[in-house]
Amino acid sequence: MRKDLFTDAFCKVCVAVLQSESQRMSHYESKKHARKVCLYAQMHLALACFQVHGSGEEDKSKHCSLCNMFFSCPITALSHYLGKIHAKNLKQASRDKVLMAVQNSLFSVAWRGPYTCRVCNVMFSSIEMYRSHVQGKKHQIR
Repeated sequence: MRKDLFTDAFCKVCVAVLQSESQRMSHYESKKHARKVCLYAQMHLALACFQVHGSGEEDKSKHCSLCNMFFSCPITALSHYLGKIHAKNLKQASRDKVLMAVQNSLFSVAWRGPYTCRVCNVMFSSIEMYRSHVQGKKHQIR
């Protein structure tokens, strides 16, 4: 965070004039100031995501490929990236990646000989039986 945003006499984030030491202390320790600083940081971080680096990357101020949404202006895009829908989709995408990695590691074990599910401690005589087991409800719960 830039140091010039917060001085002894002025808070540029909140646009607040601070005339005394007690006023400075109460302002910089307030929840309102903390919220505005947080929002300021999020906004500047999201705006930084909009820059295209010339390597054929998609312009994030026009389209969010995760949520498959198109934006008419950068302000709308910023609102989306700071919103609940994008956060929810981002969280789900992270979960899906972890689940896929775990399943791939378990699946790769199955190709090394007798087909074994290490999670459930069960052996199978064929790959078809193993695949069926991995997709089953009991295995998914474990």
